[in-house]
Amino acid sequence: MTDWARNVLAAGGCDLEIRGRRVRLTAPRLVHDPARRDLPPVVRQLVGMIGVTEFLHLRTVPCAQHVDQ
Repeated sequence: MTDWARNVLAAGGCDLEIRGRRVRLTAPRLVHDPARRDLPPVVRQLVGMIGVTEFLHLRTVPCAQHVDQ
């Protein structure tokens, strides 16, 4: 597991910037999925080529609940 994934798990979430917009993510959980079921077929194949089997699942926090710091 990478350091950033450990940090997100330890913090209980993170902020992600997408196209200049900040999104709050919470409830991280590490999922071991050798079949890569949650990925689109093309991505599943590419990620499979490099042997990725663990994924970090997170939930978005609704904008009204997110307080910018």
